[in-house]
Amino acid sequence: MKRIILMLALSIGASMAIADHDKTAKYNTETRILLVPQASINGSTQTFSVALQNIAPRKGDYLFQVMPETVTLTPPLGSGNASITLSLDVTNSTDQAFDCIQTYAVDKTNVTTTIPVGETAKLASNTHDAAGTVTTCYIKPPLAVDQANPGDGNFAMTYGYWNNSAHVTCNNDCNNGYPTDTVNYEGNNWKYVMQWDKTETEVFNSVTFTTDQL
Repeated sequence: MKRIILMLALSIGASMAIADHDKTAKYNTETRILLVPQASINGSTQTFSVALQNIAPRKGDYLFQVMPETVTLTPPLGSGNASITLSLDVTNSTDQAFDCIQTYAVDKTNVTTTIPVGETAKLASNTHDAAGTVTTCYIKPPLAVDQANPGDGNFAMTYGYWNNSAHVTCNNDCNNGYPTDTVNYEGNNWKYVMQWDKTETEVFNSVTFTTDQL
């Protein structure tokens, strides 16, 4: 059997891998077109279909070139969970609702999410920009503390995006989130406590907030 050489001129580059072995590629000997019903880039959950034209000058040879107009993303870039590059599940186990603000969420900038007491919110983003996104939550003090200082706490996570994936560029410690056991200032009389599901460097993570006297 002759060796098949694939010349993949996809503008997004990188290697192509079949995402589902049940979706078999089909070659038509009359049109000399190879149909690939499902593929992915570097194992991404974003899949696509594509057709490749055999441009070999001699019959029986195989030299394929991508037909750019046939590339179809599933789902389209920027829609649905497949395009999400990072997410933080935030659970409010304090005694007051608080707001979280994302500089870039899913297809939207400057999104504010209010998290009621006892509930969890998924703060997701589909950023593909090097500037990434910043998630900031303003934790409220416990109701049992009189004349709470500060009036609101500050929690922040900074993310960037490169090499086809998101990264934590500055976690809450790096951002000097406060008041906590480790970061607090003179006069502070309460703190928030974080319970992480994974290390803070993970871009798909969960955190639970509680508050207490300092």
